[in-house]
Amino acid sequence: MVSVTSRCSCSRTPSDGGDTGRGEASIRSLPAPPSRVHQRGGRDLVEGGTHRGKSQRGGRDVIGEERSIKGNLRRWLGVKPLEARGTDLPYGVWLAARECPTRWTWKLGLDLTHKKQHNKLKLRKKSFILLASLGAVHVAAAVFRLIAFLSFGLHRPKNLRRRYGAWAVVTGPTSGIGRAMALELAAHGLNVVLVGRDPAKLRDVADAIARSHGVRTKTVVFDFSLVSTVQGEKAMAALREAVEGVDVGVLVNNAGVAKPGAMFLHEADMEPLMRMVRVNALALTKVTAAVLPGMAERGRGAVVNIGSASSGALPSFPLYSVYAGTKAYVAAFSRGLSVEYKSKGIDVQCQVPFLIETNMISSFMKGNFVSQFMVTSESYAHAAV
Repeated sequence: MVSVTSRCSCSRTPSDGGDTGRGEASIRSLPAPPSRVHQRGGRDLVEGGTHRGKSQRGGRDVIGEERSIKGNLRRWLGVKPLEARGTDLPYGVWLAARECPTRWTWKLGLDLTHKKQHNKLKLRKKSFILLASLGAVHVAAAVFRLIAFLSFGLHRPKNLRRRYGAWAVVTGPTSGIGRAMALELAAHGLNVVLVGRDPAKLRDVADAIARSHGVRTKTVVFDFSLVSTVQGEKAMAALREAVEGVDVGVLVNNAGVAKPGAMFLHEADMEPLMRMVRVNALALTKVTAAVLPGMAERGRGAVVNIGSASSGALPSFPLYSVYAGTKAYVAAFSRGLSVEYKSKGIDVQCQVPFLIETNMISSFMKGNFVSQFMVTSESYAHAAV
């Protein structure tokens, strides 16, 4: 209830029940409200009886004046009418307005204006606190991710053999990032299982590793484009046999193809694209499934999947849509495995190389100004392992 005190110099006749001169009316000291008057069928009906004609007080139409004052007060203050609100103005409001309508209306409007401004300030304060809290949570999450990334990068295990195991499996090790990763893992003292489709190149890499680092090597001939075929299943059986009973601690899924290169999808031959899907996605999945059981049994291991910036760093990779799609699968696959096998002591990582000097980089980019931003495969492998 609004407490309003109105002082005015309005004259009142003896018939109004007051003295002429300055008067003071307080809502708390007002008499009880009269019976409510309702309009029904064109008649004035008073609760508890029938009111006929106009009530006169001092020669004035009191009922009409009261309604006029209340109507003006509603319009000035923006108060909803009775039909919309369901309740009428309090008795003290219209009675005080009747005694001195001008000053009382000004005071009540000023009070309500201050109250509205106060409510707006409170609402703005609550909104600010809510938004500030959400921003603080977002910043805290970003800082936490940054700290986790830095801690992982700055506190890498120094002894991979002791942390994960004595052997590493590398797919696509005959050139580029795969060859550099195999040599780098051998430099850390890990024996290497080399999995690729060219027997001669596999022997060359194995000899280079043996000469440079003196570790043991195994080779498995596997054409990943034939995965899920009869020949592919024979190669998969040979891979399982090679890792059976071997302490494989690190798996590097590097094998991948980008051919047929840049072209519109409707202009490309479907067979090379399906070959790309089999090598980049299906073969990676099957090789990982062949190596994971031994890691889970030993309670340690690391899976490193080589993705691409085409699916992460770039918003889109037009004319290479299928290639970018396969690399997006690799990223999502790695995130899921990381959550699944973290409790088993297996770390899963998806690396996203960008401008690396490999056979996948076109001759146009090698001769362009972009080449000054490229790094060698050896530099990348040294930073990645």
